[in-house]
Amino acid sequence: MLLDALAQALTRAGLYNSNDQIAPVAVLWPDKEGQWAPLLPALRAPLPLLTLGEHDPALRRGSAYWIRCMLACTLLLPGGLPKSDLPVHVTYVRKGRCAMLKPGGVTDQCVVPWHWDAATRIATATGIACFELGKE
Repeated sequence: MLLDALAQALTRAGLYNSNDQIAPVAVLWPDKEGQWAPLLPALRAPLPLLTLGEHDPALRRGSAYWIRCMLACTLLLPGGLPKSDLPVHVTYVRKGRCAMLKPGGVTDQCVVPWHWDAATRIATATGIACFELGKE
C-alpha cells in the first residue's frame, strides 16, 4: 500500500551505480514541519531509520551528534567495533573501550594512569577497537 511504496521509494533513493559512485551512508529526509512524523512508527520496521529528536535509543532517535555516531559505528561498522584482545586475568573491570588493570597486569595496549588515583592503571583499546564485542 502507501507505506510499502514509501519504504520502497526510500530504499531506491539509496541505490547507486558502483561503477562511478561510492555507496551512500544515508538518505537524508528533512521534515521541518513534522508532517511525516506520524508515519515513522510504521516505517521503522522495514527501514533502519535514525531520527533527530529527544534521545531514545529504542526508537533510534537522538541529537545530531548521536546520529553521526550511529552512522559511523552502526552503519559503517555493521558488527560494531572490532574486538581487541585483553586477557581477562590481567584486569579487574572491563568495559567497552577501557579496562582497569590489576597490579602487575601486562598488556600491549595503551595504558594510562587514572585521573583520581595515579597508581590505578587503565588500558585503552587501540584505534577503534573495543575490549567487549558489541559494545562501544
